Amino acid sequence: MATLLAVFAVVGGACGGRTGLDDGTTVITGGGPDGSIVPQGFCGATPTALASAQPDPVALAVDATHVYWTTQPIGVVTTGGVMKAPLAGGPTTTLASPQEGPLAIVVDATSVYWTDQWGGSVMKTPLGGGPITPLAPNQGQNNPSYLAVDATSVYWTNFGDECAPTGSVQKVPLDGGAITSLAGGQAEPWQVAIDADAIYWVDVTEAQQTGATVMKVGLDGSQLTTLATGLTWPEAIAIDSDSVYFTNTGTRAANYEDGAVMRVAKMGGAATTIASGQWVPAGIAVDDSNVYWVDSGLADGVGTVMMAPKGGGAPVVLASGQDSPGAIVVDASCVYWTNVGTSAKNDADGAVMMVAKR
Repeated sequence: MATLLAVFAVVGGACGGRTGLDDGTTVITGGGPDGSIVPQGFCGATPTALASAQPDPVALAVDATHVYWTTQPIGVVTTGGVMKAPLAGGPTTTLASPQEGPLAIVVDATSVYWTDQWGGSVMKTPLGGGPITPLAPNQGQNNPSYLAVDATSVYWTNFGDECAPTGSVQKVPLDGGAITSLAGGQAEPWQVAIDADAIYWVDVTEAQQTGATVMKVGLDGSQLTTLATGLTWPEAIAIDSDSVYFTNTGTRAANYEDGAVMRVAKMGGAATTIASGQWVPAGIAVDDSNVYWVDSGLADGVGTVMMAPKGGGAPVVLASGQDSPGAIVVDASCVYWTNVGTSAKNDADGAVMMVAKR
């Protein structure tokens, strides 16, 4: 089984394919009154590596002091790791290794949570490191993918079997216990977001290029709702108080240069386009004013980190020349992302990066 990241974000799988530059974007050089960039927090105007020589970093989380990520080394994904590094700079710490294909990662005030895709389990460990606790071990999890947490539970998607609607959305108490199924019969549920009432996800189908959807269900499993349909390989999802934001990778016929950043109301309705002509848009994040995403591109050194106003406007390039950027998160001052790495180094030269917001 290939890692789902490779199947999804780079090359096609057995039942379909996805790979997906910007068009009409604006590169800005400043954010201050005189046009200069105003560094804030730990980040500055120039993209900086918080961690380098990482073997295929795939997912990312951040808190007030550290950035956290998972690695899935190509060819040896069962030797993956859960890592962290201080935002102020400093050595990388291994929190868990080896792990069986660690994929998604989230944090709360006390713990780090991740999915072991190949091991079929959901795991946690203290923020500072320590005992590793399986929350959903050997309980029939089928390719656990992305996850989220709230004050009581951990939620995740099971990607399921390719080309068959066996995906599901599950939850378990923060300290483990009985697993609850919130939604079943999903095509291939991938990234998720959560609010106080519902969990939202992108549901891909490799059998049909435009057959993907954005879905939601109540945290109690009620009111399963389709929010958007006819999507072309959606990759990632983010939410604010009233909208769901997602990336559409694009179509094979257009060399995946027709990707888009979209939004739809949480209550449903017509989806609208925030940015079109994107080249393999992957991870996405939002703050109060803007949407942030990465364009992975289809070659080493062509990836970009992008932003645009939520209400629409010319996309802005925050960083260019990146090596297959994938995941992205933001805090009050900075934008963080993963560079998967270069094909020449078999993705062993991946990095975790940051740059100041504009």
